[in-house]
Amino acid sequence: EDVFAALAPQWDARFGLKGRAVRIDMTDRSITGRVLGIDADGLLIVESSGGRERIVAGDVVPLDE
Repeated sequence: EDVFAALAPQWDARFGLKGRAVRIDMTDRSITGRVLGIDADGLLIVESSGGRERIVAGDVVPLDE
């Protein structure tokens, strides 16, 4: 059984970045966009000027308060 799928509804209810503008600093680049949520694999989904991106790892910096 997929462990994250079982926890996803609880995670989503407590996820404070959904809908917020963020900058994500990764080793090779940075992107700015709006957080859409977490996908079934546990990856962060961000809508940026380049489209939807699945983020595996990076430093997430909220841009709005």
